[in-house]
Amino acid sequence: MIVPPNPGVTSALGCLLVDVQHDFSETYLAAAGDADPAAIEAAFARLEGEALERLVHEGVTAADTVLQRSIDMMYQGQWRSLAVAAPSPVVAMAGLVEAFHRQHEREYNFRRDDAPVSLFRLNLKAIGVVPKAELAVARSDRHHPCPGRHAPGLVRGRRRRRDAGLRALRPAGRPQPRRARRGRAGRLHRADPAGHDRRGRQISQHHHPREGLIPMADSW
Repeated sequence: MIVPPNPGVTSALGCLLVDVQHDFSETYLAAAGDADPAAIEAAFARLEGEALERLVHEGVTAADTVLQRSIDMMYQGQWRSLAVAAPSPVVAMAGLVEAFHRQHEREYNFRRDDAPVSLFRLNLKAIGVVPKAELAVARSDRHHPCPGRHAPGLVRGRRRRRDAGLRALRPAGRPQPRRARRGRAGRLHRADPAGHDRRGRQISQHHHPREGLIPMADSW
């Protein structure tokens, strides 16, 4: 499970702390052997100019600006491309082609060094880093007198144990067992053969796993 530190979705705090991000792209169809590094660099310069203008308009300073370049590349004849990180500036295509071969092998477990490579699109991700606040996390162990000694998923029950006077631990979400019926003095009441106690009250029978049937008072 991946939990982002400052989620921007369904989180009011995340909406305030999430980084500003804009994605720009420009189609560039050419074979890697015929591509002009100067033309690619000029296209990236246009995208970066537009991105910087957008971030400045939103109040992002130059120190908090991050620009990430990538080029969508593929083997000729493929319909699915891979985004390969592009250097700044782009001066040669050999390094980009080799980076594509390595990434293709990492993604699909094979590479074709003898196959021609094509360029499909130029991408630019502009990020405005938002300062993150230092949030104090308050933890309370008042519900756990011995932190770290309980098994996960245990919560403290509200019912006191009669024998030790302690609160029992029970699994979270699991109902507690019903109390056994006892007399007003908290003791089991024996009955005569007719099923009455010494005061003449009718007593129900309770089966004990070791003592067999034990008559118990109807009152709690």
